[in-house]
Amino acid sequence: MRVLWLVAAAGAVFAIATVTCRMTTAEMPLFPREGEQSPLTAEQIDRRIAEIEPQVNVAPQEAALRVDLGILYYLKGPVYYDRAIAMLDGAWRLGATDARVFYYLGVMYDFVKLPVFAAAEYRRFLANRPGDHEVMVRLAKVYYQLERYDDAAALYYEVLDQDRDNRIALGNLGLVNLARGRDAEAQEQFTRAIAVSTESGMPAPPGVYYGLGCIAVRGGRMDSAREYLRREMATYLSNTVLPTMELAKIAWYEGDIAETVRLCRIVLETEPSHRGARELLKQAERRGG
Repeated sequence: MRVLWLVAAAGAVFAIATVTCRMTTAEMPLFPREGEQSPLTAEQIDRRIAEIEPQVNVAPQEAALRVDLGILYYLKGPVYYDRAIAMLDGAWRLGATDARVFYYLGVMYDFVKLPVFAAAEYRRFLANRPGDHEVMVRLAKVYYQLERYDDAAALYYEVLDQDRDNRIALGNLGLVNLARGRDAEAQEQFTRAIAVSTESGMPAPPGVYYGLGCIAVRGGRMDSAREYLRREMATYLSNTVLPTMELAKIAWYEGDIAETVRLCRIVLETEPSHRGARELLKQAERRGG
């Protein structure tokens, strides 16, 4: 039982990955997906905003103008997301059914950590464009954050039915099954994600080595767990909090008070409000005197 305590509710929610899917401009005008380079330069975006904004002011009920302006603000980056959301949400309330509205609203709500709103927008997008793997993965990721693990798994399995070597879906599904306590399935998916990634000359998706580390902890294989967790941190420098916290729990379990304190402090440097790190640090400091 003590070993099982080491692994936080596996969902603890790891920053699982998304996959980008391209569309041609013939299918939909001005639709760069998140992470893709905009076809417009910064100067072109500003020029088009200057052209369209006065038209929106004159004709505020024109949903199409609001869509165009909202997308342009989205392309200017997160500082302008409030304006982009206002324009695109306003367009939807005026009756716009352009699927780009739902995509960009979903991405922005996701970015500002409003998963319930993001999920609603991704579902609207998929109602218009079913089978879009990128958005299916995005919606599954949001379901994972909301601890709707069965819904997330169903979407990942659907993607993998059509694209069995989708490394992102494999890795993310492994994290979902880890959260559901299905370690054997999770291990199989993590292993497959690593193999597909290696064949493609790419690193394993975020969370894969973390997940394998959690499985090793549950099995009492602490040396293997440490190796996997350190590999996760070496591969993804931005995803260090959860692996470091698991390493701190291993140190605590093994009675290494100094290492527990050191690792908890590292977590708190990155995330000062981390409740688990604060509580474990207090216990370690009390025991260490």
